[in-house]
Amino acid sequence: MYRGTVCSRKCPSVLQAYPKWVDDIEISTVTVSIKLSYFNTSSTKQLYVLLKKLAENPKIEKLSVLWHYEEDDEDILEAGRYYQAILKTSTLNL
Repeated sequence: MYRGTVCSRKCPSVLQAYPKWVDDIEISTVTVSIKLSYFNTSSTKQLYVLLKKLAENPKIEKLSVLWHYEEDDEDILEAGRYYQAILKTSTLNL
């Protein structure tokens, strides 16, 4: 589960480290749970790269993304809808 706040200073250590892990994954079913209270524009790109790499990994046959958000947080909900629209090869549950 990815939880908390992501901003540009944290991107290199939090999100950019994961693509290597994504390439090395050896299981066919992956569920990623994401619950963020805030993330900025540069973090949006890095999160997209992470999710896209997961979706394109040929070893992963089923990818589910659980996108958690507070009921009144329209920004996080809209971000989830954005990822849902562009990651057509996976399941993104809002």
